[in-house]
Formats: sequence, C-alpha cells, structure tokens
Amino acid sequence: MSLVREGLREGELSHCDSRHLVQRPVARLEPTNTDCERVNLDVSSMLAWVSSLTHGGEMYTLQERILNEQAEQERQSPLWPQLQRATRGKKLMACRTAADGFSDIVGKVGGEQEKARARSLLAMVEVVDDCPSPRAMTLSVSHRITPRAKIVFGSGDTLRTLTLTANGGFVRAAAHQGVHFEVCVHSSRALTEAKQQSSVLDNT
Repeated sequence: MSLVREGLREGELSHCDSRHLVQRPVARLEPTNTDCERVNLDVSSMLAWVSSLTHGGEMYTLQERILNEQAEQERQSPLWPQLQRATRGKKLMACRTAADGFSDIVGKVGGEQEKARARSLLAMVEVVDDCPSPRAMTLSVSHRITPRAKIVFGSGDTLRTLTLTANGGFVRAAAHQGVHFEVCVHSSRALTEAKQQSSVLDNT
C-alpha cells in the first residue's frame, strides 16, 4: 500500500488513517477522533525538521546515493513548507523516548547548524512521559516494528494525537498486523551538514 496517492507528487505530505487505501494531502483532510490541537513528532520528523537538506543544503552533491536522492526530492518538492503547514497553529509534542533518541542522533552526527536548530525545536516541543497504548505494545517486533517505534506511535495513540512521521514502513507493518494509527507521512530527510564539507555545491 502506497502512503502517497491520489494526485500527490513524490515527496508531498500525506495525512491518513492507515486503514484507508486512498490517501489525501494533509490540507484537505481533518483528523478524526484525534486531538486536533497537538501533533506528535517522531524521531524521523524531528530529523527532517532540522536537517540541512530542508534549510538550503539540498544544493550539494553528496557521496551517498540515498542522500542525493533525498536532496533531489527536496529540490523538486521542498519539505520545510509542508512541515510548517502541517503543524501551523498546533502544539508540538514528543514522548520522552522520541526526544531522547532525536537528541542522541543529533549529538552524534549533526552539524553545528543542525544542532542549533535541534535546540530551538526542542524548546518548542512539549516532551511527555512515554505512554504507549496497549494495542501498540501488542505488535510483534520485526525489522520494521522496533520497540522504540511502538512506544512513539503508541504514545501518540494514547493521547489521541496525529503523529508526524517519515516512517511509513512502520505504519504499513502495523496495519498488516491489524493496528492502525492516525498519521501524517512525509519523505525522509537525513542530517547532512557534516557531510557537506566533503561534497560539491551544485550551482547549476
């Protein structure tokens, strides 16, 4: 099941309940049975929020193929405006496991500007105690369903908030086990600032 359908360009934001085969742009669909005042951020969404790729670094030619693919996606469909539209007027929240995981990754591989953006983001985010829903914790662990993801998505489930994520693999795998989450799915953006130092700036 594709998470991006019905007129969406590659990389465009999609909001869905994972039970639905047809997905629609977030601007055209209001969440059902959710706390519309808050958005639950997972690790992937916070990384995309602070990534150099979403703040001008998409013009670099990087050494890793997957990073170049993300840079090309960013040039074709900038993610930053989509993230802003998806969260405008809403309170940002993250469970403790997500916030700690994000901070750990940024601390290890983030560049100085990415670290600065991470500090600014965390200052805006309400970090709540982990509170995964029972149905999330019943999911069988696999290469797509990790213990951390169960806690992060499950906490959003308990608090009845929409979860902003690039982890479509988890959403699909959970749906295959009969557990459906209210999510807003976007393309992945890795931290690339440190890698830009050994890369070529594309001025074309």
